[in-house]
Amino acid sequence: MDDDIIDEEIFTIRINNAHAIEMVYTRTDAKALASGFLYTQGIVRNRSDLISSSADPHRNQCLVTLNKTATRRFEKF
Repeated sequence: MDDDIIDEEIFTIRINNAHAIEMVYTRTDAKALASGFLYTQGIVRNRSDLISSSADPHRNQCLVTLNKTATRRFEKF
Protein backbone atom coordinates (compact mmCIF):
# COMPACT_ATOMS: atom_id res chain seq x y z
CA MET A 1 0.00 0.00 0.00
CA ASP A 2 1.38 3.37 -1.01
CA ASP A 3 0.96 6.41 1.20
CA ASP A 4 -0.03 9.63 -0.51
CA ILE A 5 1.80 12.71 0.71
CA ILE A 6 0.00 16.00 0.42
CA ASP A 7 2.21 18.82 -0.82
CA GLU A 8 1.40 21.79 1.42
CA GLU A 9 2.95 25.23 1.29
CA ILE A 10 2.79 28.38 3.41
CA PHE A 11 0.37 30.80 1.75
CA THR A 12 0.36 34.53 2.44
CA ILE A 13 -2.50 36.93 1.92
CA ARG A 14 -1.17 40.47 1.55
CA ILE A 15 -3.82 43.10 2.14
CA ASN A 16 -3.34 46.62 0.79
CA ASN A 17 0.38 45.86 0.17
CA ALA A 18 1.03 44.77 3.77
CA HIS A 19 1.92 41.28 5.01
CA ALA A 20 -1.27 40.18 6.71
CA ILE A 21 -2.23 36.52 7.03
CA GLU A 22 -0.38 33.22 6.65
CA MET A 23 -1.91 29.78 6.36
CA VAL A 24 -1.07 26.38 4.95
CA TYR A 25 -2.57 25.44 1.58
CA THR A 26 -2.31 22.76 -1.06
CA ARG A 27 -1.69 24.96 -4.10
CA THR A 28 -5.27 25.09 -5.23
CA ASP A 29 -7.07 28.25 -6.36
CA ALA A 30 -5.22 30.92 -4.37
CA LYS A 31 -7.55 33.78 -5.30
CA ALA A 32 -10.62 31.81 -4.25
CA LEU A 33 -8.92 30.76 -1.00
CA ALA A 34 -8.02 34.36 -0.13
CA SER A 35 -11.45 35.74 -1.03
CA GLY A 36 -13.26 32.93 0.76
CA PHE A 37 -11.17 33.33 3.90
CA LEU A 38 -11.80 37.08 4.02
CA TYR A 39 -15.52 36.47 3.46
CA THR A 40 -15.87 33.80 6.15
CA GLN A 41 -14.06 36.05 8.63
CA GLY A 42 -16.51 38.89 7.95
CA ILE A 43 -13.89 41.20 6.46
CA VAL A 44 -15.37 41.06 2.97
CA ARG A 45 -19.17 41.15 2.98
CA ASN A 46 -19.89 41.83 -0.69
CA ARG A 47 -18.06 42.14 -4.02
CA SER A 48 -17.57 45.89 -3.71
CA ASP A 49 -15.42 45.33 -0.58
CA LEU A 50 -12.81 43.56 -2.71
CA ILE A 51 -11.24 46.04 -5.14
CA SER A 52 -8.70 43.62 -6.62
CA SER A 53 -7.14 40.23 -6.06
CA SER A 54 -4.18 38.69 -7.87
CA ALA A 55 -2.36 35.45 -7.16
CA ASP A 56 1.41 35.01 -7.39
CA PRO A 57 1.92 31.23 -7.43
CA HIS A 58 5.73 31.53 -7.49
CA ARG A 59 5.67 33.36 -4.14
CA ASN A 60 2.70 31.44 -2.70
CA GLN A 61 0.79 34.63 -2.07
CA CYS A 62 -2.28 36.55 -3.05
CA LEU A 63 -2.32 40.34 -3.21
CA VAL A 64 -5.67 41.78 -2.14
CA THR A 65 -6.84 45.38 -2.17
CA LEU A 66 -9.83 46.21 0.01
CA ASN A 67 -12.06 49.27 0.03
CA LYS A 68 -12.03 51.56 3.08
CA THR A 69 -14.94 49.85 4.85
CA ALA A 70 -13.43 46.37 4.52
CA THR A 71 -10.00 47.74 5.51
CA ARG A 72 -11.51 49.04 8.77
CA ARG A 73 -13.04 45.60 9.41
CA PHE A 74 -9.65 44.00 8.77
CA GLU A 75 -7.92 46.39 11.16
CA LYS A 76 -10.31 45.19 13.91
CA PHE A 77 -9.72 41.52 13.00
